[in-house]
Amino acid sequence: LVASLCSLIWLLIVWNINLTPNSYPLKLVLCLGMLAILPIVYWFAKYEKQIPKRIGNTLALFGKYSLEIYIFHRFMTSTCNLESVGNYILSTKSWTIELVLVMIVALAMACASVCLAKCLSINKILALLLFGKYENLK
Repeated sequence: LVASLCSLIWLLIVWNINLTPNSYPLKLVLCLGMLAILPIVYWFAKYEKQIPKRIGNTLALFGKYSLEIYIFHRFMTSTCNLESVGNYILSTKSWTIELVLVMIVALAMACASVCLAKCLSINKILALLLFGKYENLK
């Protein structure tokens, strides 16, 4: 229920913001993307007890390191040459292949971000400066 209300508010905000003069396609993509998330959230909420423990632990790990993933994902996308990868993915002309390849690239970047965050969090000062984690700084 809370996710539905939040997504409805998101849809209303996105649809009413004037991003650019011809922002209708962008608004449509953002709204459809949010609508695609709702069934996924519903599925996880309904079948929470049936999800294998290993998958649940992996998802919890990504949730635990979500800030670090966001931070490093931004730098990885701007520094890596993903334009050629994107051109290749778009050249396949198959939605299924595009979805699988995009998910593989995103998952690889998320795993690399978690590994990098764990390595940098060993140094307590870096953990404080980069991620705001100061509980172990004494």
